[in-house]
Amino acid sequence: MGNSRRLPGMSERSKASHGGDILAIGFAAILAMWTVIYIAAMPPVAVPVWLVVAIIGALLAAAGYLAGRYAGRGWIGGVVLGGLLTGVNLLILLSLLGGGEPGELVPSAVGWIIGFLLAATGLGGAGAAMGKRTAGDEIRRVNWTCGLAGVTAITILLLIIAGGVVTGLEAGLAVEGWLIPEGHLLVLFPVSLMQRDVETFVEHAHRLWGLLVGLTTIILAIHLWMVDRRSWLRWLAVATVLAVIVQGILGGTRVTEQSIVLAIIHGLFAQAVFATLVVIAAATSTTWVSDRPAASSATAGTDRTLGIVLLAAIGVQIVLGALFRHLQPVPDVPRGLLMGLLHGHSFVGSTLVVAMVLFCGVRAWGMYRRQPIVKRIGVALILTMLFQVVLGVGSFIVVPTGPRDPGTAIGVVEVALTTAHQATGAILLATATLLLVWTSRLLSPGLAAAEGMTRGPEARG
Repeated sequence: MGNSRRLPGMSERSKASHGGDILAIGFAAILAMWTVIYIAAMPPVAVPVWLVVAIIGALLAAAGYLAGRYAGRGWIGGVVLGGLLTGVNLLILLSLLGGGEPGELVPSAVGWIIGFLLAATGLGGAGAAMGKRTAGDEIRRVNWTCGLAGVTAITILLLIIAGGVVTGLEAGLAVEGWLIPEGHLLVLFPVSLMQRDVETFVEHAHRLWGLLVGLTTIILAIHLWMVDRRSWLRWLAVATVLAVIVQGILGGTRVTEQSIVLAIIHGLFAQAVFATLVVIAAATSTTWVSDRPAASSATAGTDRTLGIVLLAAIGVQIVLGALFRHLQPVPDVPRGLLMGLLHGHSFVGSTLVVAMVLFCGVRAWGMYRRQPIVKRIGVALILTMLFQVVLGVGSFIVVPTGPRDPGTAIGVVEVALTTAHQATGAILLATATLLLVWTSRLLSPGLAAAEGMTRGPEARG
């Protein structure tokens, strides 16, 4: 997001029209709420209910304030925002209606839903009215479409983290059934059953995160069709929606068929979807859609080739890691295969990927001083890779190389390290993808000397 001007890739009204501001702020607030609830409601965590309610209330008011301060929305806009927050949060709130037995409902829970609606609209309206009073004479124009795309990408990253926790706890089959788990409709699966143990909680919460990702991606695609004129981006958004649907089917079928193969594909596919959403966010940014032409660079073609090779190398590394992580708990998997995957991922693959990431990162950092986006991505690649190496070493130390003895508990440190390692791998893949697409957008094959691309002013003397 940031200050904007006329953007050729978008219609004149795309900034605040079509509810882009409400959508971006609303889904960002929902993301924050879900994260708080996910952590606070997990069975081993003891967070007082009053504290959770206070945090949710503060988030509702803050969302309204942002709508007033940065989008110029008055109290009516805050009320609309509260309605959006309530509607999407029904994915969680409806679980209060589910009774202990299949088909049983708890009518008193309707009061909680109405109470949330009143709180959301009231706090949202009050926050927006206050925010508008502090906005000044001119409302800062923000690229809300890019903001919505960024929030969508973060949502699927959190879904990947939630899935990593499920894999780390080996809880993928903790809840029987898919759309009708244990006789209950998916969104009516009662809280009492969800919190019976940590495995059930993380598995069902992962499914709810999936519903949120699907809804957010659909909203983003519809919004892009309304405000953006680029057909390739519109259809990429549609393809992403279809990919998310396929991802959901893969996850559900993995449960019903109890398939390890589908679990592996499900995990890998999520990382590809995340990288795609990051590309959409980049393509809706102010710099991308401006009329700024690509600068000539004699090394642009080389950088694009290196970017493709880097993506392929990271992809292979992620596949090796996913294979080991999912096959390690299976009792009848040959130990030789497990050790081959482990060493291929931890030593051979890691050495090659680290070398390539450092080479491409330093190259982007050092060669393109007049392209700050490319330079920053190069730095991000290096830092992400270094963090990933630390996580990988930690995971190698704590994760057993074979199946556990029956009844052996899985430690919190192990789950945290492996999940962080998986999520950082997804971030590394997305960052490498950004390097490739931004190199293609900002650089074109040509003479670098004409634009002073490869050397800074001080180097040219």
